[in-house]
Amino acid sequence: MTIADRYEFFNLEKIVEEIRDIDIETLKNNISAEKDEGKRYNNHLSEERIQQIIIAYLDDKNIICEPSMSGIRIKSFKTRKKMREQGVKKGYPDLTIKKFNGKDTTFCLELKTVIGKLSKDQKDILNRTKAEHIPCSVSYGINDALYKINKYLMCEPVIWEEKGE
Repeated sequence: MTIADRYEFFNLEKIVEEIRDIDIETLKNNISAEKDEGKRYNNHLSEERIQQIIIAYLDDKNIICEPSMSGIRIKSFKTRKKMREQGVKKGYPDLTIKKFNGKDTTFCLELKTVIGKLSKDQKDILNRTKAEHIPCSVSYGINDALYKINKYLMCEPVIWEEKGE
């Protein structure tokens, strides 16, 4: 049973309690199961839900995390303009995790559903981030996100590589 299987009712505290001490091997095994189930039944968590769970998980572990705010859909032209002027950019990774892992102090993570795809803006920003030697990755589903965060914390980050199309 994967983490995504248990959410008939969304109870963030209960979810964090269940994943607080989940081991890396369980996460690794759950990734493919979650992906298969998401593709088969179109039964997957939204990016919004994934981000809520991840931020609660990081808060529980007392790890500083900044959401990018670039994924928020705003109808007001005036507000969109103001956000751009304040530095909110299209394509910036959903989360910037600030925690020294023994080597790096920052990890950028783009969150996707198990069937999600990167936009051109997201690929561009990820390539620019990598060029600055900042570890960055893309996760597909909640299990993959938790796996990649924990690998970063173990000083073994899974770095995003652009696939040829």
